[in-house]
Amino acid sequence: MHTKPVISIIIPVYNTELFLRECLDSVINQTFSNIEIICVNDSSPDNSQTILDEYAKLDDRIIIVNRPNGGLSAARNSGLKLATGEYILFLDSDDTYRNDTCELSLNAILYNNVDMVCFGTDIVGDKWESDDFYYGIRHTGNIILNDDILMDVNASVCNKLFKHNLIKKYEIHFPEGLVYEDAAFYFKYTACCERAFFIRDKLLVYKRGHSSSIMTQTKQGTIKAIDHLYIAKDIYDFWLKNEFIASRQTIMTQLFIDFFKFSLGFVPKDGRAKVLTVAKNLLLGMPEIIIPLSQKLFAERFNDLITRLKLDFIETTKLSECDKELLTHMIINSLINQHYGLNNPSDSCQRKNLSRVKKLKNYIVAYGIIATLRRISQKTKVLIRRYI
Repeated sequence: MHTKPVISIIIPVYNTELFLRECLDSVINQTFSNIEIICVNDSSPDNSQTILDEYAKLDDRIIIVNRPNGGLSAARNSGLKLATGEYILFLDSDDTYRNDTCELSLNAILYNNVDMVCFGTDIVGDKWESDDFYYGIRHTGNIILNDDILMDVNASVCNKLFKHNLIKKYEIHFPEGLVYEDAAFYFKYTACCERAFFIRDKLLVYKRGHSSSIMTQTKQGTIKAIDHLYIAKDIYDFWLKNEFIASRQTIMTQLFIDFFKFSLGFVPKDGRAKVLTVAKNLLLGMPEIIIPLSQKLFAERFNDLITRLKLDFIETTKLSECDKELLTHMIINSLINQHYGLNNPSDSCQRKNLSRVKKLKNYIVAYGIIATLRRISQKTKVLIRRYI
């Protein structure tokens, strides 16, 4: 008679016949053996099904789920519905775990009263310059998950151990039809957590470089990079539903800006207009972050694309008079700081800047924020000088 598994390992499978055996070997040979291995075959057209059947005959802990092709998120969600373990691990079928991953991560979560375990990642193949920083574990041991910590941890779900009861309680799932789904799951799950335990050992081997890799395709440029914006909205909706948003306006604002910049940076040039349109439309459904987002945006330098987003944002958002006054103040400070510098301590410079601020404010009051910004954004420095 089988005992209930402690850990459920969910492995989506699609077109990875070259890597699948090594992946499964790394899981069935774990030093902690009370696990279930849920392999979700997402209608893979290659030889993956044959390999899964072969391993299932050798190890009765392997459960095979066959489903119509729906993508990585749908496959993981299918695995979550079937999982019976107290804890959840996710593993991609082209990656591997060190043989003591289950043992070390389980001990960490059991003996430290935490909600999540984060461990190191060894990247094999096409390594990017940013990888060491992004995947690096900069914390050790039992840590409170404040905003600074959350933004300093990579969003991958494959190098973390999760509590199944938290996932079920808050109905956390992956957004289907979108890529970069790990970030959605990570920021939803961590909103329900208080503490995490960090292990610097590299317990996950992440293989990157083959053509089917999502991140490899992203690096080459893809319109799907715009999915980052939809992921931000998915996180926002979850936080709003569970009444987390009031305490997370700052981090939500930073996430939206980061995801906006990523989308803009990795879509083809002819997709940038769509990024601006999608960002504007999504912002209209996120009223809690309008003012903090405005503060962040107007602190940025006025390049054309950022300026266009600001203009669209202000034009289509119903702002109170108080909010308009706040934006006016931020615009003045941003423009003056950028082009005349308020760091110069000389009295004469300060007097000139105060005069410019007064004239610019009068101009904005007379002609409106939008008219002012439209004129200024064409040839920013020259026009600012002309107007003030």
